[in-house]
Amino acid sequence: MVIDPTKIKIESHHPPIWEKEEDFGQVMSEQLKHAPWLALSLLAHLVVVLIAWVLLDEPKDNKDLLLLQMDQQEEEEELEEEVEEVEEVEEEDVIEEEVQEEEITEDEITENIEDVTDTVESAFDSDGWNTAVGLGGGAGGKWGGRAGGRKALEGKNRGAARAIDDGLQWLKDHQDDDGRWDADGFMKHDTSGVPTDDAGLPIHDVGVTALALLAYLGDGSTMRGGPYQDQVKDAVVWLRKQQGSSGLFGTANSSSFIYDHAIATYAMCEAYGLSKYATLRKNAERGLAYLEAHRNPYAAWRYQPRDGDNDLSVTGWCIMAYKSAEGFGLEVNPKAMEYSLD
Repeated sequence: MVIDPTKIKIESHHPPIWEKEEDFGQVMSEQLKHAPWLALSLLAHLVVVLIAWVLLDEPKDNKDLLLLQMDQQEEEEELEEEVEEVEEVEEEDVIEEEVQEEEITEDEITENIEDVTDTVESAFDSDGWNTAVGLGGGAGGKWGGRAGGRKALEGKNRGAARAIDDGLQWLKDHQDDDGRWDADGFMKHDTSGVPTDDAGLPIHDVGVTALALLAYLGDGSTMRGGPYQDQVKDAVVWLRKQQGSSGLFGTANSSSFIYDHAIATYAMCEAYGLSKYATLRKNAERGLAYLEAHRNPYAAWRYQPRDGDNDLSVTGWCIMAYKSAEGFGLEVNPKAMEYSLD
């Protein structure tokens, strides 16, 4: 028996295939409604692609940055090496100069001193006029140099400059042959015919000589040069001879002997630094050591060693000595300055 396929009827409740065909966009839209994970998957893939792009491009930037940092580091190292070389050269020069100075004997202090025209600047920063520490603005001014005191006045106030020189000349005429200024016998040098009175006390020869020395140093004369070089040299030699084994300049025979010592120490520090004369370093340091031994613990100074009391004027002179020493590279106790300024 032969079956005719055209006559076979198949019943179906589904619509014909050609009636339900949909395009790709509709299918995707319908699937996305039922499958949100697909959207998340696409988003995740997009993020991965972006991260990969950044990572692939970053090494190039990092490499450039690393090269730039290396170049900067090399330049900084080269600059530091140059600075260190300059500092080493300057330090060697200073050491050589001091060693050469130390070879000069004590006898040569009074003879065969080379005349050097350049001067050292003072240890003090101020440029104000200060009559208590010699001549020149604020002891000469740290950058102006002590020699600028009277010379600066010559163009501005000739009368003042002339008065200063007259005063220095008077001191020159009244200096003893051994280099000191005699507090009670200076009038023996008077040549004007007019007697001088008001003699001082002989126990203060050290302090008076130190004050006169500060006046000459303030005007610009040192042991190496200046119009009053000889007066400076003779005064320094005499003061050195007055220093005992304890470091004290002079003796402790008066109630106010510490004034004389403090001023003498100050003058010796200035003479050491301004004259560039290393031989005087030990005298200045010994004078400072005595001041430190005299000072009250955790406080300042008065007339007697460590008497537990402090005095403003004595402390003022001691601070001047410490400040000068500090400015010229001598070692001082920073706590002493701190307690004194408090």
